[in-house]
Amino acid sequence: MFFKVVCAVILAVGIFLVVADLFKIPTIKASMAVKSLASRQKHTDSSLEIWLRGLAEWLSKHIRLNEYRRAQLESDLKVADMKTTPEMYVADAIVKAGIIGCLVVPFLFIFPFAVPIILLIAFIFYRI
Repeated sequence: MFFKVVCAVILAVGIFLVVADLFKIPTIKASMAVKSLASRQKHTDSSLEIWLRGLAEWLSKHIRLNEYRRAQLESDLKVADMKTTPEMYVADAIVKAGIIGCLVVPFLFIFPFAVPIILLIAFIFYRI
């Protein structure tokens, strides 16, 4: 029963991604940029977001970006009106992808065929 549920979820995600591409639904990154520009309200962070941000802050101190990548990210963040540093943005992406990547370990023993899919999802979260 568990495998049927997992297969159904993976199939549903795949169908959603295909349909989203067909109907040109914007990516999460584009939606977030529009949302941040449209609403200037402060939103409350959950305890998980605060904890992940703490990890990202620690990691951002150890990340070194080359000049071109840093300048490109700075301009993109400025256009999106995001008040974060390029290092913090990259660290946040790494932390979120790492958390999703940690799901590989239990799925390796339970459902090994799902491991490449989870790794792909982690890579997509890193690129977003």
